[in-house]
Amino acid sequence: MRVLHFLPGNTVGGISIQTLDVSETLNDRGFENVIVTPEESGDFLEMASERGVETAKLPYFLPKHFDSARALMWNLRWLATLPASVLKIRRRFREQDSDVVHLNGLMMLQPALAAKLEGISVVWYLVSDNIYPDWLVRAVIPFVNYLADEIVLISESNREFYMQQGKDVSVIPGGIDTSQIAPREVDETAVAELKDRYGIGPDDTVVVTLAKTHPMKGQKYAVEAISRMDRDDVTYLIVGPERDKEYTDELRAMIQSHGLSDRVHITGFVDEKTTALGVADVFLLPSLGEGTPLAIMEAMAMEVPTIATSVGGVPNMLDNGDAGQLVPPSDPDSIAKAIEGYISSPGLMRRHSKRASELAETEFSIQNISDKYASVYRSLR
Repeated sequence: MRVLHFLPGNTVGGISIQTLDVSETLNDRGFENVIVTPEESGDFLEMASERGVETAKLPYFLPKHFDSARALMWNLRWLATLPASVLKIRRRFREQDSDVVHLNGLMMLQPALAAKLEGISVVWYLVSDNIYPDWLVRAVIPFVNYLADEIVLISESNREFYMQQGKDVSVIPGGIDTSQIAPREVDETAVAELKDRYGIGPDDTVVVTLAKTHPMKGQKYAVEAISRMDRDDVTYLIVGPERDKEYTDELRAMIQSHGLSDRVHITGFVDEKTTALGVADVFLLPSLGEGTPLAIMEAMAMEVPTIATSVGGVPNMLDNGDAGQLVPPSDPDSIAKAIEGYISSPGLMRRHSKRASELAETEFSIQNISDKYASVYRSLR
C-alpha cells in the first residue's frame, strides 16, 4: 500500500519528524511511504532520505496569515496558481500509482483536489488549534468534509475548533520513538559542556524550552516570568532554531532590558535533544497554540517535570494536571508561580515525572501511533 504524506514545508519540526518516524515504522510493515513537500529549499527532505524514506517535491505552497500587504500578495498568488498546481499534482499522482494521500494541516487544498479528481483516498490530519482565524476555519472546513475520506484530529479538544462535533472522526496524537528519547540516552559529557558554556552552577534550577523561536511558541512570556522571580538561582535556556528573526531580536532585547543576560540564554539549535533535556530540571512550553507537541512527549519520556500552557491537546497529554503543571497562555505570573511550585516541592516533581514517563510509553510511543495509522489506511482499501 503506497501512502503519500504531504507536509506544509521542507523544514524540521514536530509534524515533519512525526511523519518521518511513522513512515519509517510503516515501511518495516510492508507499506510504501513517500514524504512530499513544496518545491522550496530546506533541510528536512535530506534528513528523510538519509533515513531511507522516499521523498518528493511537488508544485504547491500554503497561504500566509493575513497580516501584511506582503502576505496579501502571497495569498493572491496562491489563489491564482491553485488550478495549475492541482493539475500538475494530479499528473504526478498518475505517475506515482498511490493508494492514499495523507495531508498534514488545514490548508492542503491543492493535493486534496488533485487526489479527489484522481480517485485517490484522502486522509486529512488537522493539527494545532489557535493557528487559523475562526472565519478561515469556517470557510475551509466544508471543503475538508467533502474532500476527505477520513479526518484525523490530533486531539479530542480540537473537535469543536474544527467543527467536527458529533462526526465520526479518528483521534490520533503525535508520537515519539521512546527507545531513543530516554534518560539512559543522555551523554553526560555533552550535558556538562552545555552547563559550562552557560555558567550553570550545581545548585541552579535549569528551565528549558525546546522549540523554534516564534511568536506562537510564547517564549517572551517565559522571559517575563523569569524577570518576575525574586531569585538568581534559576537559569532559562531557549533551545531551538531561530526561525523568526524579528521575534528572536525581540527576545534578546527583553533579556537585555530585564538584566537577565547571565540567566536567560538563546542557545539556537542543539544537535541532541537528550542533551538539552538532560540539562533540564524543568521543561517549559509556553505556547499560544498547539496540537500534541512532540517536545512535551520528549520531556515526559525523559522524566523531566513539565509546565505547559493549557492549549490544544496539552491538558490531555499531561493527564489534566496529574503529569505536569498547566498554566493559562500569555500569563507570566502563572509561569513564575509554577516554576516556584516545582522548586519548593521536589515530591511533586517526582510524582509528575513518574506519571509522565508512564504515559509517554503507553500513549505516545511511535509504535502505537503507527498501529493506528495503519488501521486508518487499511480501512480505505
